[in-house]
Amino acid sequence: MGIETTQQLKESAIATLDAVKRINDILASKKDLNAADCQEITDLLTVIQKDTQKAEKNNQSYFANTIWTKLHALFPDHPLFAHSGPYETALVEKIELLIDGKDAFEKIVEQIRTAQKSIQINIFIWRDDEIGNNIASELLGAANRGVKVTIVKDRLGGLFEHAEQNKQSFFHKDLSFTERMKAKVIDNTYVNEGEAKSALQQNNPLVRQILDHPNIRVEANDIRNDHSKYYIFDDKTLITGGQNIGDEYHKKWHDYMVKIVDSPELVRSFLDRVKGAKAINKDLAVDFGVNVVRNGIVQSREIKPLVQQLLSKAQEEVIIEMAYFGDKEISSSIKEAAARGVSIKILIPEKANVQDDLNKKIMSEFLQFPTIEVYYLPVMTHAKCIMVDQKISFLGSANLNTQATTELGETNILINDQQCAFTRELLAQLQKDLRISKRVHRVSFDQQKASLEGAISSK
Repeated sequence: MGIETTQQLKESAIATLDAVKRINDILASKKDLNAADCQEITDLLTVIQKDTQKAEKNNQSYFANTIWTKLHALFPDHPLFAHSGPYETALVEKIELLIDGKDAFEKIVEQIRTAQKSIQINIFIWRDDEIGNNIASELLGAANRGVKVTIVKDRLGGLFEHAEQNKQSFFHKDLSFTERMKAKVIDNTYVNEGEAKSALQQNNPLVRQILDHPNIRVEANDIRNDHSKYYIFDDKTLITGGQNIGDEYHKKWHDYMVKIVDSPELVRSFLDRVKGAKAINKDLAVDFGVNVVRNGIVQSREIKPLVQQLLSKAQEEVIIEMAYFGDKEISSSIKEAAARGVSIKILIPEKANVQDDLNKKIMSEFLQFPTIEVYYLPVMTHAKCIMVDQKISFLGSANLNTQATTELGETNILINDQQCAFTRELLAQLQKDLRISKRVHRVSFDQQKASLEGAISSK
């Protein structure tokens, strides 16, 4: 058999996703299957089996656990199930939850060191600090052994690099006068303990080594309005989530990343979604919600409608751990769910690095509903995570503020599988965060600052 072209592989993957959707539709619409239904499902399973074996050298499942188990019971002799138990090869089991920076950056460094062909990085903030230099040094080492490295860095993030923490930018040492003024507004509006006094940039020879290396391509000159963060290794392993590259993410703040291990299919699906090449398939156990951005302009906005749909379908419980709120329509959807009797638990940082008063103003509105509980996490949580009815997870780079829902490119992962290890681990972590947090029944905030914060672009 000859080697298939990229286009053939893409067409095969699309056929697989169409087959998955059709099977889900049949099982959802019919209580009992007739002979024609069974034959159609058998044929569709064969399409899936051939494609997944070809791509992964192993049978894999795009289905949620309940559907996979049902199909396995209905069609036990189908080749798709020949070498697997009811669920042991599901693609959703290739997804790992990375909690906080220590875990995430250990995995990132490990992947950089073992990459053989290519590394792609898309990042919003990259500070010239300890972890920023560590990642750059590791990439230089990979490039020296022949790995092709592509770094896409949003210039917009440079404003926050100059305004926060050590105020040293790795790639954006020189900002325009207008950019420096915007950074100064952010700096003066949000004063946080321990931050550097001066934004005077220090020379770093490592930056020039990265920029001049023949195996490293850096795209950092443009304002992309792309807030997403992801790493792709050898076109088969993906790490994505909410963490930028900076010491606060590495050592101080609470946040999540997601690692998809050894799955070219899911990586292809992710890239197609980011490029806007295909629509989300909510019938899958795993897919991605994105705000697609091109040339600095958001082309499609999925984050808000997906969040609103999740909230509208919630039956019992919603847990939201979020750095920044502010989108009024999403706030209304949260209130509507609460009015239906859904139990809603919201975790925010006790003191957010930006828009703290806006967060608390919104919490004061939520506290008017008896089924909404608000908790202050004692550390800065930069998380962007929603869990519905302990089975559907939606997390990634997107906050619930207006910037994230309307103005920025964002990438979130949607996991709909109650029984997979990822869901169980994330639920356990959210419950742990609730235990260590302080429930509040009343909040204090500065109305004038809250209004000002609502007008300032935030991460």
